[in-house]
Amino acid sequence: MATLEASRTPRGFTVDVDEGKIEQAARPRQGWFQKGVPAEIDTSSPGKKKIWFCAAVIRPWGAVITMQVDRFNQKNTAKFLAKIRKKLPGRRLDLVIDNAPW
Repeated sequence: MATLEASRTPRGFTVDVDEGKIEQAARPRQGWFQKGVPAEIDTSSPGKKKIWFCAAVIRPWGAVITMQVDRFNQKNTAKFLAKIRKKLPGRRLDLVIDNAPW
């Protein structure tokens, strides 16, 4: 990443893309979790609505682009990538994306 950022053109950006969710009434706690496996967090309101979203951080601006989704899948990821492209037209974009199966 350091080499990429050092050679960045003025019209280029690195975009970190990831997914997230917010659950109602989560009970955060300390614990040990296996690397590479999502940490499970207890909730006092199981079955309640969760908010699922995609987020992108635009370097070096530190700007954030978000989009709420009903689930994480190929279709919603493609929509989100199109939204990023629309917000940054004519720019070179280097995407950093996790290992999501879709």
